[in-house]
Amino acid sequence: MQQLAAQYWQLLTQIPAFEPGLLFLLVVLLAQYAALPQQYQMWPLLRLLAQRIEQKVNKSTDSQSQQRLAGALALTVVLLPVLLLSWTLRQLSEWPVGFDAVLLYLCLDYRNYQLQVQSAASSLQRQQYQLAKDQLQALLRRECGQLSATGLAKAGIEVLAQRQVRHVVAVLLWYLLGGSMLALSYRLLLELQQVWSGKLPGQRAFSGAVSIGGRFFTVPALWLQGALVGLLYRFRPTVRYFNTSQDAGLAAADRWYLSAWSAALQRNLAGPVIYQGTKLRRERIGPAENPQLADLQLALQLSRQIQRTLFLLLCCGFALTILYQWPQPL
Repeated sequence: MQQLAAQYWQLLTQIPAFEPGLLFLLVVLLAQYAALPQQYQMWPLLRLLAQRIEQKVNKSTDSQSQQRLAGALALTVVLLPVLLLSWTLRQLSEWPVGFDAVLLYLCLDYRNYQLQVQSAASSLQRQQYQLAKDQLQALLRRECGQLSATGLAKAGIEVLAQRQVRHVVAVLLWYLLGGSMLALSYRLLLELQQVWSGKLPGQRAFSGAVSIGGRFFTVPALWLQGALVGLLYRFRPTVRYFNTSQDAGLAAADRWYLSAWSAALQRNLAGPVIYQGTKLRRERIGPAENPQLADLQLALQLSRQIQRTLFLLLCCGFALTILYQWPQPL
């Protein structure tokens, strides 16, 4: 028995996808159940650096073309050194696969945002509305000060859904398609996009380059994750809500993804938002019923279910890859 197990292990180690695939699955598990605390991550430092750069080079007195050029140069100044340093360290590493796994672990930080939304839901349950507003405001660009309990529940659902597709699905997608350097490039763009937001009037021209790059990476994940959520819960309502949401003021991929979550919860999402005192009037997506605290708690449960489903799909893909690359018949 031991000899047979040793033979199978030897065969497994000969399969090219075995070691990176196994590390990949372990990292996905680790990121969900043993996430690195936010104070030890590099992303807050990157956001602080991006804010300082934007304050220095984004001048309101400049023309829009100058602001766009400054934004493109600032993007290059931030991206190139980080990517070059990471690529150099990977080339010097004696275990590149392990280095890739560490980078992936750093890029998968969704669990921290999930816990923050959970804390906001607990505050809402205790009717500590101001605390819930402060907790959600740290995750959103929109203004939360005037939101009611219903608005806070909707904001919590949307940030939970948006962070999941951007901080998990898109990262895993680009890691599988292009490796750790491509996944890291996307995460850098995502952080910069959240700091240099095209939703704010003063940063709209400056954030042009980073918004285009972030959009390019995010759109495929929105379509794929929206299809997964729709298939898991209610696909026909997802299609119906998507077809009737042309006036929501959002791109098609975003409308598709929010339609899937709206169908899953049977509550409307999107709608009017306020950025820097300016109210943007947008149509809601989904049924007439507004989300409440119970729906936010349900959304937290659904996010965990989706995470587990995604992990099972990755395990199935890993098993099929191992069978395809198996060196000899079973």
